[in-house]
Amino acid sequence: FRKNILKNFDLELFENSFFELAIFLEYFYRFLEIKNLNKLYEKYCKDRDKNIFSKIINNKNKFCKLLKKSSKNLKIYKG
Repeated sequence: FRKNILKNFDLELFENSFFELAIFLEYFYRFLEIKNLNKLYEKYCKDRDKNIFSKIINNKNKFCKLLKKSSKNLKIYKG
């Protein structure tokens, strides 16, 4: 997901990836209790509207940094 944002930006692909991420976060952000994952959900995925895409695009670096930290913490749960 993060690679799609930074390199080849295609709005349709981005929207699909974002909704997949939002569904994952909706079900697992409380279960896993990872601070960065909770922050990602609260800041970007809690209220899904069309303005969220412009918010993410404008703050790409912050969003990607938070996503990277969350992904790093999720590696613990692989198995």
